[in-house]
Amino acid sequence: MSENDAQRDANQSNQSSEPQQPSAAQRVSVTLTARQEKSLLRPTGSRRHAVFGVRAEREQPPQTDQPAEPTKPRRPLTLALTLDRSGSMSGAPLRMAKQVAITLMDGLTEQDELAVVIFDDKIETLQELTAVTPEVKRQTRRALEQIEARGSTALHEAWLTSCNMLAGDHLPEDRLARCYLLTDGQANVGETDVETIATQAAGVREHVGVGTSAFGLGDDYNEHLLGPWAVAGGGQFHDLRNLADLADTFLGERDELRAVVALRTRLEVEMAQGMSAEVISAYWRADSANSRALRWRLDIGDLIHGEERNVVVRFRFPKEDKAYAYTVRARAVWVDGYGEHSGEWQEIAYTYGSNDACDDEPRDLETMRAIGLAHADRTRRRALELAAHREPQDNERAQRLIEQTVARISDYAHDDPALLTAIRELQELAETIKEQRLTSRMSKATYFALQTRSRGQRDHRTTGGDDK
Repeated sequence: MSENDAQRDANQSNQSSEPQQPSAAQRVSVTLTARQEKSLLRPTGSRRHAVFGVRAEREQPPQTDQPAEPTKPRRPLTLALTLDRSGSMSGAPLRMAKQVAITLMDGLTEQDELAVVIFDDKIETLQELTAVTPEVKRQTRRALEQIEARGSTALHEAWLTSCNMLAGDHLPEDRLARCYLLTDGQANVGETDVETIATQAAGVREHVGVGTSAFGLGDDYNEHLLGPWAVAGGGQFHDLRNLADLADTFLGERDELRAVVALRTRLEVEMAQGMSAEVISAYWRADSANSRALRWRLDIGDLIHGEERNVVVRFRFPKEDKAYAYTVRARAVWVDGYGEHSGEWQEIAYTYGSNDACDDEPRDLETMRAIGLAHADRTRRRALELAAHREPQDNERAQRLIEQTVARISDYAHDDPALLTAIRELQELAETIKEQRLTSRMSKATYFALQTRSRGQRDHRTTGGDDK
């Protein structure tokens, strides 16, 4: 596809129909359901899964004879474009990135705010955060057209610069703020530790309400950094196979942000003393290092109307001692145009029983499907990360991990088509790793598919890309 074709497609996407945009002041309800694998615990201790479903819906206004409240305009967007201009972006990638940035900016209005940061081993603010007026569009367009590729990749520092601009005291509680981070390479200047960066992204999201979405272009970026970065930041991770994907994905996420009804949705969980918890699905737990914290929260993200996310959590219970029963409580918390809200606490109960009673207790098939798929996705992500080291011992560890997960899922898969497919995909990945046929493109395509499915998010790319 030529750059002119890509630009034409970007313009068409910008003019296409968008999801229904909510009023900034619409009331939203978020419902929480809790399903458990089993309710009985073995006297020697047990691990039991729960599946928490979170769904957002716009509330219908009551039918009254009173005049309707005036409808407010859509919720404004506050965006920071953080664009890689390092040497590897030279030529078509940088030209296309600039074109897409201009197209995205042209779709914003004066009610929106925009900042633009470019980076190599140095950081340059092309446009401070400001309302997107016609004059700002002209100035930013001229500045973008003049930048050229050079240098290394100070990914973390550029992201921090953008977030700091978005984190002003003026940001209303219900305003959507998102940092878009685009790169085609590895972070090689400044902070590069995955856990450190993800923890910072979660903190920025929690304390100042700024989310992060990461866009990896081509075959050389690090998905094992960008993926956790976006998860912790409450945004999305995108795999851009080619330049055409860049336009479709940027504009697709922008349009999706306009349709958000429940902002900064999170799951809050309370446990009893002696329990511990591990999140299996691809969501960020604020205190993941302390699995025994009695109260903890999970960032679900920003939800559109009718969207539902499933979160699989594995609880660990001690051997039977003084306690005969345990209760887990959970609730959803979210923000809409009227402020922050919390739903009713939902409870799930566990009691100790004999080994025979535990063996005889039936499992809910739908619940076990969600649990099995979550474990399969997590195992494939971990196996891909191990295989990325390209060391024989890591390849062997990845294969063993897959074998263990396949054995556990096979225990309850029976004839469930989804679980049988997950088992087959795991086995195929193990064989690919064993034969050393796992390419960088295959790894990125697989990682993106897992991340998207596990978090119930959408693929905005064109269908013509090559993932082989």
